[in-house]
Amino acid sequence: MSAFAQAPIEERRAPGDDRVSQGQRRVEFSRRDLDVSQERMKRAEREFNDSKDREAAAQKQLDAARKRREASGLSLDRARRELALARKAYEDESAEFERMLKGGAAKDTRNAPTQK
Repeated sequence: MSAFAQAPIEERRAPGDDRVSQGQRRVEFSRRDLDVSQERMKRAEREFNDSKDREAAAQKQLDAARKRREASGLSLDRARRELALARKAYEDESAEFERMLKGGAAKDTRNAPTQK
């Protein structure tokens, strides 16, 4: 026993101790890897959920912007129709005025009472 006590540390262990300590180290390393992997998964899951939330918010903004654009388009269409009507009325009045000037003011009977 005294020779065992004086031997270097590597030689003091019983032959089965190396396998046990190696097994314990492998288990510990595996546990650390598991912990790190779980943390990475949790972080990735949080990032994924945050991304989904940001996407949903962006989609709401897009939907609102699309509705505003559609309403603006309807307003633009209405304004174009009104412009076309106003242009037609102006052109008709201008043409009538030109005819009145060429034919003389006395011939303008649009506002005159009708005779029977």
